[in-house]
Amino acid sequence: MSDNPPGLLGELLRDVSRSFYLTLRVLPSAVRPQIGLAYLLARTTDTIADTELVPVAQRLEALRLLASRIQGKHSQPLDFSDLARAQAMPVASPAASHGERVLLQRIEEA
Repeated sequence: MSDNPPGLLGELLRDVSRSFYLTLRVLPSAVRPQIGLAYLLARTTDTIADTELVPVAQRLEALRLLASRIQGKHSQPLDFSDLARAQAMPVASPAASHGERVLLQRIEEA
């Protein structure tokens, strides 16, 4: 994964993964980018599903589009900016919430 966008598997992964980012280093370096990317994609689905300020139908459609994009069934760029704006800012973890917004905004890079 030589064309890793700056910060996607570093700062952003750290912001959304909490402890996963720290444990990633125990894996062989050759597989870390793939595992990191898989985590980001899984985290994106979780973030979409948990965005309660957005109607369920819209979240389900976003998940369907993401799955279709991951599977290569369509090539239209994803735009989750509405979901990103709907992210609540929890008091307990503002860095994670910010990271989730950024992840939704940068999903095409993943």
